[in-house]
Amino acid sequence: PPFDPSALRSAPPAGRWWRDAVNGYMEMTTGYMLYDTLNCVFFLWWVPGKGFIPTGESMSFLGHHFATSVFMLSTRMTGAGHYAAIQLMFQGEFTNPLQNFRTILEQEMITECCYDGVVRSIFPYVDFMFGLAYAFFRIILGNVTGLFINYDLLFTKRGRSRVPWGLSILWCLCMWGVLLGSIPWAMEAIEITKKYLEKGITAEL
Repeated sequence: PPFDPSALRSAPPAGRWWRDAVNGYMEMTTGYMLYDTLNCVFFLWWVPGKGFIPTGESMSFLGHHFATSVFMLSTRMTGAGHYAAIQLMFQGEFTNPLQNFRTILEQEMITECCYDGVVRSIFPYVDFMFGLAYAFFRIILGNVTGLFINYDLLFTKRGRSRVPWGLSILWCLCMWGVLLGSIPWAMEAIEITKKYLEKGITAEL
C-alpha cells in the first residue's frame, strides 16, 4: 500500500495480528529508547563521585530519545500515525549496524585488541559506507520523508481528521527536532565521505 503517514491502526490490513504487530513494534522501540537512555546516563556518561554531567552531545542524544518515545507512545494512544513513526524509526536506525561495526573496528585499532591487518584493511570500506549511508538517510531521505509527513498531517483533510491538530504539531516538532539535532553527525558523515572520494579508499590502508 502507499505510504500513508496518518493511517489509522484499524485501517486495512486491520486484523488482530496487524494491531498486535504494530503494538509490539512500538513497545519494543520505546523499551529500547528507555534502556539506551539509562545505559548511557548510568554507565557511559556517569562520572564516579560526580554523577551525570550533561554535555551538548549527551543532551542532544537524550532529546532524540525523548522525542522518539513521545511520538511512539502517542501514536499508540491515538490509534493513528504509526506508519509515520515506523518509517522515521526505520530510516533513523538503518545505519546502526554499519555504525556499530565501524565502532567495533575503531576500538580494536585504538586498543589493539584483536587488531591485525584484516581489521585495518576492512575499516576504510566500512567507514566510507557508513558516512555515505548516514548522510543519505539523514540529509536527503529524512528531510523528504519529514516534509511529506508534515504535509499529510497538517495540510490534508484525511490527516487533520485522523490526528488532533495539536498532536500533529507536537509530532512535527519531535520529528524536526530529531532531524535537525542530527546535523552535527550528518556533517561529520559528509566529511568522512568526502575524505574517501577525494583521496580514495586505498589511500587509507
